[in-house]
Amino acid sequence: MSGTKEAILRRQPFRIIAQDPAVRINGRILTAQVDVPAEELAAGPWGHRVQVIDYDASTQKFYRPLNYQKAKNGSIQDPFADVDDETLLGDPRFH
Repeated sequence: MSGTKEAILRRQPFRIIAQDPAVRINGRILTAQVDVPAEELAAGPWGHRVQVIDYDASTQKFYRPLNYQKAKNGSIQDPFADVDDETLLGDPRFH
């Protein structure tokens, strides 16, 4: 690519819960890192492929949108890449 723009990323890694969190291996939930098609994400996340409005009907509460930080290469930094199981299960911003 010419000019000052960096090459467009095609894939973006994100951490997911790969199995029902009630099923544990050595006391831990099963997670995986998967590559998803890369795109610009606004707060939410909100993009072309995914649009999240986080509403908890049981408490009638809206949660603040998650703002993703960008790395120097333009990729999105997964805020849940290295957190513990309790954070994954307890943070309503993890989808």
